[in-house]
Amino acid sequence: MRVVSRCACKQANARSICLLVAALLYSLLATHKVNPNVYVALVSNKVPQFGNVSWMITLAVRSFLISFPISSDNVRLAVYVECAEQTSDATRSLDRSAVSASRTDYVLALKESLQQFTSEFRSIDYYCTSSLGQAVCHARMVMPTLGLKGGMFFLLEHDWVLMPSQMTASLTEIHSAMRSGSVEYVLLQRGDRKAYSRTQNNPNLRETDMYSNNPFFSSLGFLARVTDNTHLCSQAHDPKWERLVEAHCKLQRCKTAVLQTKKKGAAIYHVDGRYLSTASKYGLGPLFNALNEKTKNFQLGQLSATELITAIDLECRTLNHECDPYFHRRAFSTLLRPLVEEMAGTGTTLEQVIERLTGEAAGQFLQGKFVKRDEFDHLLRKKFMQVT
Repeated sequence: MRVVSRCACKQANARSICLLVAALLYSLLATHKVNPNVYVALVSNKVPQFGNVSWMITLAVRSFLISFPISSDNVRLAVYVECAEQTSDATRSLDRSAVSASRTDYVLALKESLQQFTSEFRSIDYYCTSSLGQAVCHARMVMPTLGLKGGMFFLLEHDWVLMPSQMTASLTEIHSAMRSGSVEYVLLQRGDRKAYSRTQNNPNLRETDMYSNNPFFSSLGFLARVTDNTHLCSQAHDPKWERLVEAHCKLQRCKTAVLQTKKKGAAIYHVDGRYLSTASKYGLGPLFNALNEKTKNFQLGQLSATELITAIDLECRTLNHECDPYFHRRAFSTLLRPLVEEMAGTGTTLEQVIERLTGEAAGQFLQGKFVKRDEFDHLLRKKFMQVT
């Protein structure tokens, strides 16, 4: 009351006090940080021997929670699951969807892995979907119904591990940059992402012209930009969907950024689930080489997920050779080459060579980017034609 009475005076000193109080109030309001609500889309698909490697999902989710601490009241987990072999244009609740026989064990193993996180999310919902693009389109539709119009979206595929020591912005800071309009999409650095000038609101957010499905944050407005009144959702099953979105964003001048790392290198590590069982069998990559003992202890329950994530962080943040995002695919090709050369000229197909190496159906290995497919197919056909 005393301050108010002075402010009511018309004396010079009173006016100064009023202006000072007003400035302080304005400053407090301007710097007030809103706790963001986050919709985490965990996208999963069946990979070879999923039941034996489902622990990678524990690492993915736990690494997000460590890297970006958040109250369970402010974060929802939506799990997008490959429920059937056939593609479908509809994304449906897992409870109301038929899971094909070939996917039953995979779905059960996935849900079992995620039970430990029940208390750490406001909700965990499961959806059947056929592609990552479909998951993004579904999230754009469902987020407003959950009161998340001003919230953030985070895309996390099941075989990426975030490295906490390399994160240079909090959820609140990323959210603040999005609310200001300076960015609408923030990609986590895997070690080779182009970054240019700093954004206006945060020096650790660098402008980029790239889009990737690898872990990223975005505003709901960004999701609307790439899904509303475009053909991208109808093309969600296209293997090149990632590149289609990037081309669209360049035309639309989306405000995209890369989160800088504390040390030069990477902030995320690609476990590469499709090749994880083979890597385990042949002792490939950091998890089964430099960190092999720690990985085994984690699998036996003698080491926590947090401890293994810390070890991965220390080993891979400088992006050494074995931590390269495509290391496992290249290593798989290296294992495959001697068999291809041995069986060339016999009429054997690449699928049969892969099945001999892995003991698994080849189809899952041939999905996505298989770095030597064309070369090996050509080698098998060429030698076969020479023999015959």
